[in-house]
This record gives sequence, C-alpha cells and structure tokens, in this order.
Amino acid sequence: MSLTVAGELDVTTADQLRRATAEILGEPGLTRLVLDFRRLEFIDSTGVYALIAGLRMANQSKVEYCLVNVNTRILQLLQLLGLDELLIPDCRY
Repeated sequence: MSLTVAGELDVTTADQLRRATAEILGEPGLTRLVLDFRRLEFIDSTGVYALIAGLRMANQSKVEYCLVNVNTRILQLLQLLGLDELLIPDCRY
C-alpha cells in the first residue's frame, strides 16, 4: 500500500497523517506501507513525530513502513536526527 504525502507535514497536517496511517494499518493482510514523499516540500518537528508514531504503529502491526522519493533537504533532516536508517531502509516500491 502506498500513501502520498504532499505539501507540508507540520503542526496543521501531522494529525491527518497519523489518522490515515492508523486507518491503513488496520487493513487486514497489509504487509507494507510506503509513504511517497515525492510531493512533500516541508516537514517540521510535529511531522517528524507523526512519522515516528507511524513507525511504532507499523512495528506493532508487523507491517514494513518506509519512505520513498525523499528530497535532499528532508533527507538531510532525517539523517541529522538519526532517523534515515529507520525510515528509509532498502524499501522496494
């Protein structure tokens, strides 16, 4: 399953991502959730927290959770926080 994240992932949109992630992870038989960041332009600390919350929910559901098409600025932020290896594993999409 793929979820496109677009625009800004911040205090005004992070809760939408958490709800969408929880809803998708509730689907029976799901083995992988790929967040496509191709159209994501900005992320703040609230958005990062939403990603971590999604990863935790996915781990509890035994579902692979990963990001693809991450732009350079966002990738640098995730690397600085030490989250790149957790959120951007060798995800086959």
